[in-house]
Amino acid sequence: MLHTPFHLGGVTREPWRDLPNGRAARTHWFALSDPHGASLAFSRLLEERPADARLIVLGDIIDRGPGGLEILRRLDADKDALLLHGNHELLAWCALRAKAHGWVQREAFRIWTAHGGDLTLRQFREELASGREEPDPEHSEIPAIFGRIFRRMRPWHEDGDLFFVHGGVAPDHPEESLAAFSDPAGTPDGANASEATWDTPYHYAWYRQPKSPIRTPVVIQGKPRLLVHGHTPLPPDACITQQAINVDVGYGIKSAVEIKGRQFRRWFVKTDEIIGNLDHPVS
Repeated sequence: MLHTPFHLGGVTREPWRDLPNGRAARTHWFALSDPHGASLAFSRLLEERPADARLIVLGDIIDRGPGGLEILRRLDADKDALLLHGNHELLAWCALRAKAHGWVQREAFRIWTAHGGDLTLRQFREELASGREEPDPEHSEIPAIFGRIFRRMRPWHEDGDLFFVHGGVAPDHPEESLAAFSDPAGTPDGANASEATWDTPYHYAWYRQPKSPIRTPVVIQGKPRLLVHGHTPLPPDACITQQAINVDVGYGIKSAVEIKGRQFRRWFVKTDEIIGNLDHPVS
């Protein structure tokens, strides 16, 4: 439970505690999710990362805040960072890739630009027009920096008892949640990742874990897992359940979760960088 008030730009740290249900990770992780262009908060949290902890970012790097490109560049330089798809990256890729056509692209463009993507689109176009960024080799409206980051992204990652994903996994429909990819380490051209968004409400990057605690274990590929996800902003004290750790604590506060062995602790920083429509469910 948090008892320390948040101060703008200041970091609040919780003490170590046990992972729910005795779960354990093999790797020492420092997980962030949904920075949404809040580059100052993102950088401030990264200052707390232990040198031996591997960074994993659970998606939604871009949109809503002004620092999306800065975060992309920072991650481009960190080749060891593990990056997962967010629904905002999937929308952007589907909306702008050259080979897309028809209603899927139009709908992706409409939703993306209505929920923070308009800022990213303007920045992309300015960077390309000025020559500060080269276009992606295959998609002329996408800066190469975003193309490189997107191709590094995976749909999910497994480590020990943990299952990292942006949106979540539907407890009663795990196969449908993960159906967009058969190979979690695959590097897509965007078609499968983006267009699957429209095929199932259980898509791994769009599914929202229930706000009320899940009572039964989330079984993925025959094994009970502890989900580590973002996408559904909740107050910090509501983000830990027996089945999941939610890293997305909302737009005014950004968090990181450090996981080592059978324990975890959380870090928080308050930010005023996020702008735009924050009440719509497209997070």
